[in-house]
Amino acid sequence: MEITSARILESKYFSPAFNTAIFDGPVRLYFSQAQESDALKIYFKLQNHFKPGAETTPGANTAFRDQSAKKTIFVMIYPNKEAFLQSFDLDKDLAVENLDNDIVIGIQSPISEPVQDKILNNIEFILGDRDFS
Repeated sequence: MEITSARILESKYFSPAFNTAIFDGPVRLYFSQAQESDALKIYFKLQNHFKPGAETTPGANTAFRDQSAKKTIFVMIYPNKEAFLQSFDLDKDLAVENLDNDIVIGIQSPISEPVQDKILNNIEFILGDRDFS
């Protein structure tokens, strides 16, 4: 896990604006204190979406709770478009890229309800696919 953390901190995806993080299972949300509201909305949606008994992709609930998941999913909430564009050369509000064996989901703030749903769908898809090798 320490190697994974070091890799994201040294990557193009990490922004000096990030001063707060939430780690839960294989998902790690990085954001600035100004984006705390957006991050908490995503976090609570994840909690509700992946709670036991929730209808998700087969294996996604187990993978979300599994601390030894093979992939880490980094959700990076950038404070504005400029910060987002420094990491992703896309004119979108959401980007998904590989970082070695892990996944980076980048979002620019503010985060709309449809984008929150896209984040959940991406995480569910990633976690539902248990053959990561």
